[in-house]
Amino acid sequence: MSTFCYVGKGEMYMGKIDNPLRFVGNVSEFKVTVSENSVGQKDWTSTGGGEKCALSRIDSVGGSVSLLEYSPENLAMALYGNSTSSSDGGAQNDTGEVVFGSLIETTHLVDLNQPYTVVGAASYTEEAGDFKMTTGGVRPLKGGNMVADETVTITYVSPTNYGVIEPFTESSTPYKIKFTGLNEAQSGRGVIIEVYKTLVLPTSEVSFINDDFGSIVSNLKLLSDDTVVGTGLSKFMKITMEFPST
Repeated sequence: MSTFCYVGKGEMYMGKIDNPLRFVGNVSEFKVTVSENSVGQKDWTSTGGGEKCALSRIDSVGGSVSLLEYSPENLAMALYGNSTSSSDGGAQNDTGEVVFGSLIETTHLVDLNQPYTVVGAASYTEEAGDFKMTTGGVRPLKGGNMVADETVTITYVSPTNYGVIEPFTESSTPYKIKFTGLNEAQSGRGVIIEVYKTLVLPTSEVSFINDDFGSIVSNLKLLSDDTVVGTGLSKFMKITMEFPST
């Protein structure tokens, strides 16, 4: 007798309708949820109660996806934003005023693996306890040699390749999803799950300071796809599974 146990592993692809499907990287969970609308008619003919008639309808179809990779594209999708890649890094110069306990911001991301200098009335160094260099600027330290209110010049190197995400700049856009996977509980038999049209709802939170690896959890709202035509065909999704031998 065949069994149909399931443990799914595989690759997830997502893309806006009419755009190519993009590999979103490592995904720890992908699930579909169903909300039911049930209507019942009480049985008034006896004291035992219960229902004499009942009707159940699908009220809505949803789901969720847990993305484990903080790529610019994944963050933009989950935060209703846009992302761009840039290669305009290299040598940079910024100026700012020394205020102890505050950050002298840099215009670009700082590559801490590359040389940097801070120069005002003198040349200052981290080794002397003058400042703390961060990826986004210089923090002057009390007890060092820097002078309050003086203007300093920061020279540094910005990474040549980086991404910029601008959250909350776009409205909801329908996506399509394709999961190409394997059923680990069935000796790696093939599984394909296609979601024709869904909204990727904005994530409720994204953690940027944590001890463990972060994740981006977004809920899905599956929509009916009118381009699917035919008797017995779902307008929401399709599941294709390789069965075990009988």
